[in-house]
Amino acid sequence: MTRSDLMPIGAFARRTGLTSSALRFYADSGLLPPAEVDPVTGYRFYDPAQVERARTLRRLREIAMPLTGVEAVLGASAEEAARLLDEHLARIEEDAGAARQKAAVVRAALGGDPPGLLIATVKGPVLADAVEQVLTATAHEPGPAVLGGLHIEANGEALAL
Repeated sequence: MTRSDLMPIGAFARRTGLTSSALRFYADSGLLPPAEVDPVTGYRFYDPAQVERARTLRRLREIAMPLTGVEAVLGASAEEAARLLDEHLARIEEDAGAARQKAAVVRAALGGDPPGLLIATVKGPVLADAVEQVLTATAHEPGPAVLGGLHIEANGEALAL
């Protein structure tokens, strides 16, 4: 490939949606090195084949994935990359829930709304499975188990049935 086939950093930045400074940072971190660096001027040139990797890198950073995670996803198979993305999104959702709880406490301390009763969110299938476990563990009568009631205790650390 000749230099005429390569894109200068500014053109590559426009094509990928990354800034020139971000491209320099990603080059220095080893995530997206330029195809060629002019030894005299230091100008960076990128191969058109690098566009998709750069766009993927940008998208991963847009969802707040740390650089180590970005590197892992970019080097993974499609199946492994999907698993890593799912894990990252689960962490984001968990962090958002914790932030909501802390914000409610701060709001209450500032004299705003009293903190809500929401301590945790449990997805339906998870709750149904837990109820089923309680039901089968507490059934003493022969025949089909019938749940007469369910006592739920919740605090900041646990949900007990």
